[in-house]
Amino acid sequence: MSTVTSLSSSIRETSGTIACKQTRKTALIPAVVYGDKQDNLLLNLPQKEVDLLHSRHKLLGHLFEVTVNKKKQVVLTKSVQTHYLRGNITHVDFQRIDKNHKITTQIPVVFTNVEQSPAIKLKGQITYAITELQITCLPKDLPDHITVDLSTLAIDQIIHRGDLKLPKGVEFAELTDDQHNPAVVTAHMPKGISESVETTVEEQSDEETSSPE
Repeated sequence: MSTVTSLSSSIRETSGTIACKQTRKTALIPAVVYGDKQDNLLLNLPQKEVDLLHSRHKLLGHLFEVTVNKKKQVVLTKSVQTHYLRGNITHVDFQRIDKNHKITTQIPVVFTNVEQSPAIKLKGQITYAITELQITCLPKDLPDHITVDLSTLAIDQIIHRGDLKLPKGVEFAELTDDQHNPAVVTAHMPKGISESVETTVEEQSDEETSSPE
């Protein structure tokens, strides 16, 4: 389950695009806390700490404890904005949460045992169609990620969203049934290799069925 991590923060006195640009020049990242029928709260976050969390996939969809005016508040990271060219974080949105109310958020999908899969051993290619999932749960049940074990993934096999096992208390935020069940990961032979294999098989078949002169 997701642990609540303490995150350094300080009150941001100014708002707006220009103010946010000035904030980022001081190795701080502007952020906002909203929700729970309270006024929005403007914060500054230490860039180094936030960048580290982001690089480890421990920022978006995770719970944090921030201290404002000596009062602790648990928040959920709802959005992480990045620069469209440089990729650096420019703004973070947090939502106040109530431990007794369910939250909906996006968490990463972690694929394990990839190299052990039959598909990879046969030089197959794996396509990851979904790398994040929208889930709903109580804050105490929020997982860090959803694990998908690929140790048995074979060529031409598809793992759908409905095939995934969710932890207790966690459910998909999106409708998942026979008509709404997108692929999460697929395995297939690369086109060139597949055509080569088919040609070889056809040639062998022709040799076996041809009559001697």
